[in-house]
Amino acid sequence: MAKAAEKKKLRVGIIGAGGIAGTHTENYKKFDDVEVIAACDVNEAGLKKFGDKFNVTRLYPDWKPMLKECELDAVSVCTPNGLHCQPTIDALNAGAHVLVEKPLAMNAVEGQKMVDAAKKNKKHLVIGFQYRFDPRSKILRKAVEDGSSARSCT
Repeated sequence: MAKAAEKKKLRVGIIGAGGIAGTHTENYKKFDDVEVIAACDVNEAGLKKFGDKFNVTRLYPDWKPMLKECELDAVSVCTPNGLHCQPTIDALNAGAHVLVEKPLAMNAVEGQKMVDAAKKNKKHLVIGFQYRFDPRSKILRKAVEDGSSARSCT
């Protein structure tokens, strides 16, 4: 009997292994068809802690070698706000889809460069900007579920 073809996993890299990177990785780990295979951060101790916690062994102090050496399908850019632009562009140019934390960029010029790189490489660029757990969003969701009109939420 022929062995069933193994489903290809989405291979993810993390740029910036502090704070929100843990939330990204915890959620990626919920899916059987996703694996976080690499991470980078300038903070060596924090990067090692991240690698140990999430069993990520390919750890880099710089994203450029990570993007060259790892065949990534997607990258989460979890760097501080002012450092979103270049890693995002580099990841898109390396052929990966990118989920970048909010804000997208520090100004419209940076944002446009990121969007242009996504279009040029035919890759998705997604901003992690959501209010799913904000109490106001919960009120609106409940109103929709209950069939209330938008006016009655005021």
